[in-house]
This record gives sequence, C-alpha cells and structure tokens, in this order.
Amino acid sequence: MMFSNEEELLAHQKNPIKYNDEILYPEKVRLNNEYVKNQSFFLNLKIIIYTILGKRLKEDWAQSEVE
Repeated sequence: MMFSNEEELLAHQKNPIKYNDEILYPEKVRLNNEYVKNQSFFLNLKIIIYTILGKRLKEDWAQSEVE
C-alpha cells in the first residue's frame, strides 16, 4: 500500500538498486516492525478497508491504533 508505486519510484532513480537498498527496504522493515509491535484486530481491519478503498496509508497508520 505505501509502496504501491515502487516500480515507478525505482524507474526514476539513477541507481535503482542502491535506492532500494538504502531507502525502500529499510523503510519496509521499519513499517513491518511497527506493525508487529502494534498489531490488533482493529489495525488489521483498517488495513483491509484502506486496501479495498484504494487509500494509501501514511507513516502514522500504526501509531493511531496505539493511542
């Protein structure tokens, strides 16, 4: 969801492998770690709904479930 346009992002880079290794992959790992820390039924439901509606999740998507 957050990187649904990953191919487009990589296509615009001089060095797509480096961009993936230094920018995209670490951010994906960070998001996955946040999900594991904050997972809940309601977070899963929110992800499903956002996916169905085609909305992009923002960085704070996991944070809002904790508060």
